[in-house]
Amino acid sequence: MACGGVFAAGDAREKTLIRELDLIIPAVPDNAGDGSLAARVRRRSRAPAASDAPRGLAPVVRDALGLDARAYPAAALTALGLGLPAKSWYCLAEAVALDVHTDHVRLAATPAPDAAEADALTDALAGLWADDGITVHAVGDGTLLVGWHDAPAARDASAAGVPPLAAVLGERPDAVLDDHRGLWRLLTEVQMLLHTHPINDARRARGVPPVDGLWLSEGGRAPSAWPDDAPAPPALLAGTAPLLAGLARLGGVRHLASPPAPDAAAGVTRALCVLETDAARDAWLDHAWRALRSGRLHRLRWWDAAGDGGELVRFDPWRVWRRRAT
Repeated sequence: MACGGVFAAGDAREKTLIRELDLIIPAVPDNAGDGSLAARVRRRSRAPAASDAPRGLAPVVRDALGLDARAYPAAALTALGLGLPAKSWYCLAEAVALDVHTDHVRLAATPAPDAAEADALTDALAGLWADDGITVHAVGDGTLLVGWHDAPAARDASAAGVPPLAAVLGERPDAVLDDHRGLWRLLTEVQMLLHTHPINDARRARGVPPVDGLWLSEGGRAPSAWPDDAPAPPALLAGTAPLLAGLARLGGVRHLASPPAPDAAAGVTRALCVLETDAARDAWLDHAWRALRSGRLHRLRWWDAAGDGGELVRFDPWRVWRRRAT
């Protein structure tokens, strides 16, 4: 089944059914052509001030699906999507730079490790933590997944409730992790390991900023079922992130590793697609716009990585709103 089927034409009865499409899209740049739909939508739903940090994919997806962050942590859902043991505890590990001042340190962004670097980090951390019963897995986007099979140790250092890196850039790590002393110990061990690690020597030689540490967040264990008090999951989730595969498995719905072309055949009642390129964003918005105008699509909701977004409704395609999820 193809995600683009929300646009498929059918008989008169079929066209009256509710069709809903949720898109998570790359932000629209300021120099986008004024004639593009993406630029017009952006003008009517302006981005927040630059001081508002992006929130990352997992919080935006959860908001779109109506899921509670603590009960549905991104790390455990990612593990579910990768087919890892569901009863273990997991957290995400993202590459971070440390902005060192005279009396404190702040978290800063650094380019994510490539596939070879992620594999090297996985091997190094697996050796570092082997005696602690901690496993490490490469997710595929430069992020690592850290797992515990022992529940007491996991609760001490699983990063439950810690927000993803995008939400805490510029913050002091000691302040964010004030209630996570076990996690602070792990971060210190990683920092010492990476200080002289060969991947950082190679990054410096290429002119790429080093990885000073790993930010552990979004910890917890996978839930057993889709929540009764949340909206039903979309009939289709599409995107490369294992998080989406985990959500699809949890909700018992179809998952596609990447969204198809928006004019693909076959219909679904509701779909959520994560689009990673500007070209995909523009193509999907263009098709959605025309489907709304013709009445074949009843509602389009969209978000960017900052959590801002809008809603376009059948027969009312200029009713755009802006939201900032909390």
